[in-house]
Amino acid sequence: MQCICIMILRVQEGNEILEFDMEIERDDAFHSIEIHIGEPHKTYGACIHLSIYDEDDEAILNGLQYGPKCSTIRNMRRHVDTLRMLKAGLIYIFRTYPRIKHVSLTDKAAVGGANAKIMLTAKRLLQGKKGWYEEHFGAVPDPQNKSTISTLKALSNPLAQAKILTYLPITTQRTWGTPNDIIEYASCIAKLQTNAILATSWLILRNQIENYERDLIVQTLTTGGTSLKASQKRLLRAVNRKAIVLLNAYHQRIGNVHE
Repeated sequence: MQCICIMILRVQEGNEILEFDMEIERDDAFHSIEIHIGEPHKTYGACIHLSIYDEDDEAILNGLQYGPKCSTIRNMRRHVDTLRMLKAGLIYIFRTYPRIKHVSLTDKAAVGGANAKIMLTAKRLLQGKKGWYEEHFGAVPDPQNKSTISTLKALSNPLAQAKILTYLPITTQRTWGTPNDIIEYASCIAKLQTNAILATSWLILRNQIENYERDLIVQTLTTGGTSLKASQKRLLRAVNRKAIVLLNAYHQRIGNVHE
């Protein structure tokens, strides 16, 4: 049995207000709860995707992406509004599910094509700085992930940092640069046989929301609100997606019977 419900997630910091459609799906077959917040593009999924499994005391951050239309009441600004959006999602998770001790994530970069992501954390680690989630969300390295621990230990060595950086593209931009820079970077790392720095695993602990709540007011709305109409449209799309999946499965089953 699958159940889909829609809420509106609202976050306020000072006079700044953002609202996001939030889709919560309960899937008894997989014993999971899937939470989708915001929708930047109709074809690219949610702005935030979180998963919770029944037997676990953690939530998993499967995806985070920026889009001007993630918020339903005004265009999103890069960075500052992305921080507000994810903090609001984390506050919701920890408030709603008391058993959740932390949110786990893998900070990685996709290389190549139009969807290549900026390797901001990889660059920062190479420069001896904190990772993006570490700096802005208080994330800590996953102590159970040996690859992450060994990578961070190696990159804390100034001599190793200097050596690796000599192989990398030079850019003065705040982010890593263009997709071409990313491809060149990945090629350099592959030659050095240190691919592990392309992905590191982190935990955002429950006690961090106290820091978020000092600045943010987070609410969930089930009716009313300026994004209700958008929420209704999103619910309809979600129901249609499930109907298509079930219909395809049915047709496949019938086809197998006749073969």
